[in-house]
Amino acid sequence: MIFYACGNLTEKALVVSNPWEFSPAEFPSEKVRLDKSERQAFYRNPATQWNFYTGIEPCNPNQRTSKDNPPRRLHGFCADFDIPIPDTRIDEVVASMKIPPAWIERSLGGKTRLVWPLARPILLDGATHATFVLQHAIPWLSLGLLPGLDEGAFTDAARLLANGGVWRATGAGPITDPDLQAFVVRTAKDFNFAPATSSNAIPLDVVEARLRETVPGFAWPSDFVIESQGPSWFVPGSTSPMSAIVKAEGCITFSDHAEKPFYSWRDILGAEFCKEFSEAAISKATANIWFDGKNWWRKIKGVFKACGEKEMNNHFQVICGMSDRAQIAEAFSHIYNESRVEGAAPFIFRPEGQIDYMGHPVLNIASVRVMQPVQGEYPFLAEFLPRLFVNEEQYFYWKAWFQHFYKSGLEQKPRPGQALFMLGPPGIGKGFTSHEIIGKAMGGFSDASAFLVNGDTFGSENFHRPLLCVDDETAGGNAATQERFGAMVKKAVANQEFRYHQKFQVPCLVEWSGRVVVTMNLDYSSTRLMVPMDNSNLDKVSIFRCSSDETLKDIFCERYELQRRMQTELPAYLYDLTNWMPPDFVIRDGRFGFKSYHDPALLDATHQTSRSASFKEILLEELTNFFKGNPEATEWRGNVTQLYRMVFFNPANDSLLRKMSLDNINRYVEQIAREGLIKCTAVTGECKTRVWVIRRPEPATPPAVALPIFSK
Repeated sequence: MIFYACGNLTEKALVVSNPWEFSPAEFPSEKVRLDKSERQAFYRNPATQWNFYTGIEPCNPNQRTSKDNPPRRLHGFCADFDIPIPDTRIDEVVASMKIPPAWIERSLGGKTRLVWPLARPILLDGATHATFVLQHAIPWLSLGLLPGLDEGAFTDAARLLANGGVWRATGAGPITDPDLQAFVVRTAKDFNFAPATSSNAIPLDVVEARLRETVPGFAWPSDFVIESQGPSWFVPGSTSPMSAIVKAEGCITFSDHAEKPFYSWRDILGAEFCKEFSEAAISKATANIWFDGKNWWRKIKGVFKACGEKEMNNHFQVICGMSDRAQIAEAFSHIYNESRVEGAAPFIFRPEGQIDYMGHPVLNIASVRVMQPVQGEYPFLAEFLPRLFVNEEQYFYWKAWFQHFYKSGLEQKPRPGQALFMLGPPGIGKGFTSHEIIGKAMGGFSDASAFLVNGDTFGSENFHRPLLCVDDETAGGNAATQERFGAMVKKAVANQEFRYHQKFQVPCLVEWSGRVVVTMNLDYSSTRLMVPMDNSNLDKVSIFRCSSDETLKDIFCERYELQRRMQTELPAYLYDLTNWMPPDFVIRDGRFGFKSYHDPALLDATHQTSRSASFKEILLEELTNFFKGNPEATEWRGNVTQLYRMVFFNPANDSLLRKMSLDNINRYVEQIAREGLIKCTAVTGECKTRVWVIRRPEPATPPAVALPIFSK
């Protein structure tokens, strides 16, 4: 039993002194004992030499407890009651206590104190632990049985009590085991000695494995889990077989040989091992997590998703088991420095994760995968696809286009290819081919009407799919819509770089080498969205005509049965598709894999319904008149103004061209030149003006196939 004391409250030094042994030669005056302010002055007078005691031993026992000198051992409890209590009442309460005090003291002010020395000290782990133990001692010692307990003084580890000089023993003696041991164990289990840090946040199975590797003869009497009890092998000289309790962050010890009550895994396993484990844990927790300057990206159910800081904190704490702020901050720092990307976007048919694009690290968040080929039979597709097209030549060109597209996804080597237009009667399987065959094989499709036709400025979702589909029902009805659609289709084929901007995310350039497939019926209303087939689009667009055989509809079975059959037939068809060798008449092309195909009749009809078609009719009539009047001429030459005068020279054109301007005529002539059916070129004229040279038209030849389509 060791208590400590000093002479007055201004002194910093402590000496060993049991307060019940203090015997003053002279007591303070009555004025000091009865007047609280006088007592406080007496306590703080440097000349005072009295006994101010405590049952708490700090780390440096020669100096009083302070922030820099925290509590280390508890040798006794000292309860101060702020009201006078008769001795008879005190004796009644003491007699009823399960753990009675060893001493009863009268303070200088005539109040009551109860003191419980301990048979052995309780190890303390700083001021917070000391306060925790003292708070739990209040109900344990039944201090509420007497009124007026100064709870603040009782739980303050730095508080010194002025000795009253009047003591009497109760005969109880110091607190001994098993009561003392039970209290120590209970408070130790309840107290969080060391929140998990990067130094000691280690799973117990890893700790146990390390101990069995490094501690000779290490043995634990039960499973090595939280709250299990065993020997304090980490305390030199400890022999008790049950003096330690396992906690998540280390071990509590009750060994008499211990210097402190709690030893972290850093104390037990060593700083180097804990550092290596922490670095490995942070590396594992941050694996495949990326930061684009605004959002964090991590996989959720196999797909990269954007996360905010709050979500990431939850991930580190709940999923990764990090409870220490320093370790979480270290994880964030690792991501900032090692996993930073310029942006996150879907790069179709490229390896997922961080890739290098245009010299910058970007995150590929695409989750698309093509359907894997499997050898087998496909009776429905073997009958349906060849019959879908009007002839074998078109089927083989379509098949070559599909093969080039599919293999680019299968090999994860994105390659550009033509936009595909499929025209035919309703109900024969055009949409089925687009959605269920091409779309399912390539990993999905997007209805791109809003993006390609209606001008949706936020079309980022379309770049997550390799196939953009447009059906004739979604076609726009005005010239501006048609012009925009034509420009977007051309861009989708010719360009592989697009601006990807999803709302609330960092915009970036993305590579997209997918395809556009447009399905149309054979009527004017449906086909008005057909892009101009001039020389800038001929190599970028393929036009296929589907069969008008009504019996083709009969091979389709019930919807869900067909979907079930496609699950086995489509992989089998793809298996043969990858090994198929296109016939020689399917001409290869270095840029798009295979040369584009244009059904002759549909190509002619496209020219007939272009925006310049009406003006072309007038121009041909006036050119015919010109060459009739000039039979030796092989060409007409003039600028747009002269061309304007030529067509307006005929009074019959007045009502037809009433709203036609020079700019309109200039654009129509440019489109006619690109179309190539009327041979016209532009040369430089006087004062750098543009002069159009139009050659004499060749005699017209009837079309190879007459189609009742595009009729108004």
